[in-house]
Amino acid sequence: MKPKRLLGLLLAFMLGLSLLPAAALADGTQSYSYLGVDGPQEVSVDSVTKLTGGADLSLSAGCYVVDSDVTINSLAVTEGTVNLILLDGCTLTVTQDVTVGSAGEGLLAVFCQNGGTGTLKVRNIAASNNSNIYFNGGVISASGSIAAPNGKVYIRWSVPANSVTAASYGANVDFDSPFVINGSKDPALTSDTSAVAGKKLVPAYQVSFDAGEGDGTMGNAYVPASSPSYPLPECTFTPPENMTFDHWEILGDDAGTPVSGTLTLTRQNTPLIAKYKTAQPEPPEGVSWALEDGVLKVNGTGAMEDYGRGGAPWFTRRAEITSVVIESGVNHIGNYAFYACGAIKSVAIRGSGVSVGDRAFSYCAGISSVQASGVASLGEGAFYACFRLTDRGFASGASVGTKAFELCGIGG
Repeated sequence: MKPKRLLGLLLAFMLGLSLLPAAALADGTQSYSYLGVDGPQEVSVDSVTKLTGGADLSLSAGCYVVDSDVTINSLAVTEGTVNLILLDGCTLTVTQDVTVGSAGEGLLAVFCQNGGTGTLKVRNIAASNNSNIYFNGGVISASGSIAAPNGKVYIRWSVPANSVTAASYGANVDFDSPFVINGSKDPALTSDTSAVAGKKLVPAYQVSFDAGEGDGTMGNAYVPASSPSYPLPECTFTPPENMTFDHWEILGDDAGTPVSGTLTLTRQNTPLIAKYKTAQPEPPEGVSWALEDGVLKVNGTGAMEDYGRGGAPWFTRRAEITSVVIESGVNHIGNYAFYACGAIKSVAIRGSGVSVGDRAFSYCAGISSVQASGVASLGEGAFYACFRLTDRGFASGASVGTKAFELCGIGG
């Protein structure tokens, strides 16, 4: 039987139960709540059968509830769909085996309540005759094996208090939710159930990574659901040409939401996709630069490179630059370094003995303030056509090239 068909049968069965009239228990309870495949559900008390202790139980299609500690010898689901609800704090102990499909195709679906502490203890669990078992929650413990030689066993969790333990896992067991070995971040993988045999498995959140426009792979991360904080990792994908990693975004329901720092996980599977930005061009050797909040700072030791018109590495971002700071140690501002960077309003040159190259700030029409008392020389047209510049701010002994201040507010 295919998983989608099984889920359809479960939903249809639960819908039918919800339409039955409710009868009250002695304490006034009219229904049992539990966590179904699509979230919280309720079933009326008169539509369920309470399990009581005994020798061997054979269950046919229907809904059953464990509302106290119950011990039986063996449990067989002969055929049809059996829903078993484990109430919080209650334990069903089967001293021998649980079998599903002994008389034909069957389905056993085990559910828990919000606390997730309802417990099923067994020796072996097996499905045959194309039958299936769905563990949708609870504390499941098998001293022997969980297997489906002629069927399928699906293991998932509903709340962090759930767990599953088995001495071994046989054929056709599928971890349908992420689990990790208790006390670690080592995942339970359907492809290698032998690695988790005999280990207590606890619910986990899985985080997967998509390279987006980049290339490469990053392995899934698993975080115990009891401690859902996850520090986002460094991106190791190869970015597209001339780009660099910028941030992670969540895919799916929260598509387009940037995330950073530590992520608090709330769902079983969280896919992240890498987003990129244009890479900052390599700075000239010996000198580096950074642009942040409109301020372009040039650091380092020695001379900046001389450029042609529009050749500076920050030229493509010139509209972002409102202030320029040349730190001490840089002794030459290259030709055409800030040519036509019209958004610049102020310039601070903090070193001494600095030479300003030809046309270095020409056509920077927005410059109105220059602090440059340590400049030793200005090249030809260094501040040409800086119309708003009214105060040179330079040492009186600096050599000034031709047209250095032509078409400025202070004249040529």
